[in-house]
Formats: sequence, structure tokens, C-alpha cells
Amino acid sequence: MKYSKLVALGLAGALSLAVVGCSNNANNDTQKTDTQATQEGAQNMNKDMYKKRFGELYQTNIARLENYNTYTNIPVQEPTKDYEGNQKYLDDLKAAYKDSETNIQQFVDSLKDVKTDDKEVQDMNDKLVKQGENLLADIKTKIQKLDDVPADLLNKPEVEFKQGINDLVTDTDNNKNGTDTMDTDFNKMLKDMRNTLGIK
Repeated sequence: MKYSKLVALGLAGALSLAVVGCSNNANNDTQKTDTQATQEGAQNMNKDMYKKRFGELYQTNIARLENYNTYTNIPVQEPTKDYEGNQKYLDDLKAAYKDSETNIQQFVDSLKDVKTDDKEVQDMNDKLVKQGENLLADIKTKIQKLDDVPADLLNKPEVEFKQGINDLVTDTDNNKNGTDTMDTDFNKMLKDMRNTLGIK
């Protein structure tokens, strides 16, 4: 959060620093170096520390996306009982994608700040970050497609509408034979990391 500062207080602070600055420079430099060293040391986790942090991030951001497959694999076989309409379905679908985007973004951003002395785990962490960024780009593309659903598709019967939506969101370079490779690769890397860390 950014805080506003009064000009008068700013000038007073500057004058005070000018008076005592020379005598405090050496101490300040030493304190700054010590603080940086402490922060860097705190970021360099061993494998057990990384496991704990990864587990926390996973539970907070990824585990709660338990309905992810319900909107990455859209059912289109037959009409749904108590269907609330195409517009409601579309709105819910976009909300689900945006929710996943937010949580995956937080997960990836947090992993960027994690450092570990375990080379294998650090390499897997960096690859997971890269794959997460690729997945996020793919999700953004899908959201844009859902924002531009044509009116004629929106007015079709449920099954035809869902089939059209499914075709729309899977018509990207990251889908092969109906399989979302970005999503599959990301989930595989998550599974590999959990296995390496011994997380059930």
C-alpha cells in the first residue's frame, strides 16, 4: 500500500538526515549488508523447508481448484437437468477461468521468490514457474475467446452451445487431439514435484 507524505515532513526528514548523515553512514551500510545477508539466507531453504513452503502454497492456491476439470473438459453429450441457460453457463465458465488464473498466478509468483540449496528441487521449481507462466498465457487466451462469443452461438440449444464453446476454447496451439497440453504438462510437473518432495 502506498502512503502519502506531507511536504513539510519530507523536508524536515531530509534536514535531519543531512545533519546526522555523515556520522551514521558507516553504521547504516553495515546494517544494510547484515539485513541483506539475513534475507538472502532466509530464502535459501533446504529440501524440508521447501517442502513445507510448497505444501502451503499448493493448499492455498491449487488444491482449491478442485472443479478445474469440470470447465477444462466441457460436457456436451446431452441436455442438463435444471439448466439455467447459456448466458448463465458462460458467465460461470468465465468466472471459473478467471478464478483459476488468479490462483495460479499467485502460486507462480510465490514460487519465483522461493530459493533452495537443493539443486534438483530448484531446477524443478524454475521449470514449474515457466510452465505455470505458459499455462497462464493460455488461460488468458481462452478468457478472451469467451468474451467474444458470437450471438448466434449463444442462442443455440444447450448441447450445440456447449459443443461450440468447447471447440472455441480448445482451438489453440496448445491443444492436440482434444487434449489441453498446457494444462496436462502443468499438472504433470505438479505431480512430479509432489513425488520428489514426498507429498502424498
